[in-house]
Amino acid sequence: LTANSMCDCRPTFGELFADKLTGHPWWGWCDLDIMFGDLDSILPELLTDEFDLVTFKRVYLSSCFVLLRNDPFVNRVYRLGNVHKILDDDRYHCWDESGYTHYPGENFFNVARMARLRINYALEMYSYDSAQYQFQATLKDGKVFDRDGRHVLFHHFMTDKWPVKPDGRSRWLA
Repeated sequence: LTANSMCDCRPTFGELFADKLTGHPWWGWCDLDIMFGDLDSILPELLTDEFDLVTFKRVYLSSCFVLLRNDPFVNRVYRLGNVHKILDDDRYHCWDESGYTHYPGENFFNVARMARLRINYALEMYSYDSAQYQFQATLKDGKVFDRDGRHVLFHHFMTDKWPVKPDGRSRWLA
């Protein structure tokens, strides 16, 4: 197993750790290369009764930080997919995010959409490193600001590990 292949397990956490989540209306996961700011000022507007899942990308699940409603159906929705095949394989499948972007085929995001989970696409709520703009977030008075000075929920330091070739294509794909 690799550190990345362990990420394929993330959608199982709601059911796996159900006893630890008792009394909490939401749960989620995040990468270790995240800098959070003032969560109390932004999270309440994202965690409403209207949604079951919060992501920060338009096209796929941004698995660097994901929030899910602590609900028995939501916590088991991963079972609607081909999860056993994924979890029985030592290779990383990007099953916890992708949405056809890095790996074709089934993934948790597509399973969640198929199950009709209500998804909050919280765009513009974070910043991240890119090849052009590295480490340009600012932490001031407990809040994170992107390179344009916008108050955001978090910053994802990802450039050094992000698998992008010089021409912009993914290193994961041929």
